[in-house]
Amino acid sequence: MPALYAIHCPCVRPGPAKCTAPGLGALTKALAAADENEDLFWKAEIHRLKGELLLKQDHSNVAEAQSCFQRAVEIARNQSAKSLELRATTNLARLLAKQGRRDEARAMLAEIYDWFTEGWFTEVSTPPTSKTPRRYCTNKSIARSCAFWLAL
Repeated sequence: MPALYAIHCPCVRPGPAKCTAPGLGALTKALAAADENEDLFWKAEIHRLKGELLLKQDHSNVAEAQSCFQRAVEIARNQSAKSLELRATTNLARLLAKQGRRDEARAMLAEIYDWFTEGWFTEVSTPPTSKTPRRYCTNKSIARSCAFWLAL
């Protein structure tokens, strides 16, 4: 199963918790195929999606989901895939914030957020406040992460 198919498979997308098993199966096959074919392009996203599905399936999967998010961040960093790194870091930060580790979540989001905002503040001297994140965060994924980061 090609990795690209797996991440667009309907069973991987958000839905009822009872639908997570087929999604996890598809992602597991996609990871195996990616390893076998050395197709690393979507590997970070597959790990991130696996973490999301594990959390949706059962909250006792928190440690495994956290591991998936951390692996996704690591892979994205190694590939210099900043958008994928932002997505995975946002998921990991949300999980850490739910565990009461808000400072750690804020620090990791600040690091990736700073990469995206470098040079954005030429008209103003300060970064956006909680009232203005979308003014500077034009990309949807960045805007969601930006709003989440400012809420921590």
